Amino acid sequence: MINTLADLKTIALTALFNPAFLVVLLILFFAGKFFGKLTKRLNIWKILALAYFSLFLYPSVRDAGPILGGIFLLGMASNHTRLIFSIFGWAQSLGDVIYAFRYRRAFEDLRRREQEQERQAHEERRRAYAEYDRQSQQQQGWRDDAREHRQGKGKAEAGGRSAGRGESARAGRGARSGSQRKRTNQQQNRTQQAPAQNTTRDRHLQTLGLKPSREYTAAEIKKVYRKAVMKAHPDAGGTQGEFVAVVDAWEWLRGKS
Repeated sequence: MINTLADLKTIALTALFNPAFLVVLLILFFAGKFFGKLTKRLNIWKILALAYFSLFLYPSVRDAGPILGGIFLLGMASNHTRLIFSIFGWAQSLGDVIYAFRYRRAFEDLRRREQEQERQAHEERRRAYAEYDRQSQQQQGWRDDAREHRQGKGKAEAGGRSAGRGESARAGRGARSGSQRKRTNQQQNRTQQAPAQNTTRDRHLQTLGLKPSREYTAAEIKKVYRKAVMKAHPDAGGTQGEFVAVVDAWEWLRGKS
């Protein structure tokens, strides 16, 4: 380790004061970058080309030493920097990392879908906050109007307040009666709609492999959905029908959680 650090320091100082040596290092890096392009979107022809060139490059890289050879390998790895960061930012386990490298197209599709879902959720929260602020301002305006109305009453209206209180009481009773009827109707509607909603929920939970008889948090459902959608993706061995069913189940459950 000490010798490696000493060699690295020597190479860095040499490159700093020797432009020709710096050019050699840059050539090594970009040669590795050019060679590493073959490792993107691998197919049979790229694999054969990699195998052929590796027969000549491996001894040279090995003999160049760990630092000079490492610069060449760093150039190769630079082709995958964006992919590596995106995979490790998306993956939640080692299995997810292996899945992303093994099923590249499926990973990219699922990652894009998750980003769209996050944007939609952010937009829904923003609209909800905006609606809440609008309603709060409206209610504050009503309270201000009511306060001004109360303050504007004069002493000449004192005699009519008793009659007004009687009318208000009757109106209040009528409003309460109307509110009670409204709540009763809402409860009846919920009772009538509950079986159909539960049936839909049970079906979507079963699609994700969950038990309908249990209650789940949004995080638990999302975790199970992630595994199910990775397995059902057509590029990872699933079918289009299975994939659509899993996505539909998640969208419905996400909206209800």
